[in-house]
Amino acid sequence: MTTKHYIVEGMHCPHCKQTVQNVAETTKGVLKAEVSLEEKTLVLEVEESVFNETFLIESIGEEGFKTIRK
Repeated sequence: MTTKHYIVEGMHCPHCKQTVQNVAETTKGVLKAEVSLEEKTLVLEVEESVFNETFLIESIGEEGFKTIRK
């Protein structure tokens, strides 16, 4: 298990937070996802062997948010 930290730009409301949370939680290899609206962050616990970071970033991008790895 590996922890990954991201900045998510464009989150402004609880709906935005929930959208990012849903995308993260349904991404293959994500074991745990925590989104902070106040800090604009996403912290993941992932199974490195099956997690695809590019897919996650693109999926969040399709929802209108920019994700940057910390």
